[in-house]
Amino acid sequence: MEFREYIDCYMDSIGEVLRKTIPDYDENCSRSIFLLTEEEKIAEQDWYNYVNDNRKKPDRAFMFENVHRFGVNRADLFDANQREVSKTDFIDFYLNEIKNHILMKETKFEAEDRTFIMDREKYIAIKKYDERTNPVTGYDELNITTSKKTQEWLLQALILRFERDFGSFYIGLQAR
Repeated sequence: MEFREYIDCYMDSIGEVLRKTIPDYDENCSRSIFLLTEEEKIAEQDWYNYVNDNRKKPDRAFMFENVHRFGVNRADLFDANQREVSKTDFIDFYLNEIKNHILMKETKFEAEDRTFIMDREKYIAIKKYDERTNPVTGYDELNITTSKKTQEWLLQALILRFERDFGSFYIGLQAR
């Protein structure tokens, strides 16, 4: 394959891999554009290395080996679901959501009762966060430290649980 043909075919092929394997893939976002530029550099390097090592131009089989290697080693970099969030940041975000929740704003609590609620919510959130860390190998989408979907799911689950607890448990703490 000629140089430009190799690069174009490689880039088209990895684009196809990304569209088929990553549901949230957006080829127009700045992160994807940057990563595609880097991927093109790798393809150029592979082409030149092949020519230097073999004294001939690469064929389609070599190009598809590199596409396969991309799919195994680097395709996940393009996944918008990947977002690293520390436990501290997640817990702080959740507690801020609870502190600003309409139920907390519309209900009068003594300072110590408000502190009790926030401390209990923090304890529950930490426990649930820890349960979603380090899932079984192959199920990285369930790892809360890196999966945006899992982070959003747990946040919603915690808020729904808070609302249920509020109506049946916390409301009893209300100042009179």
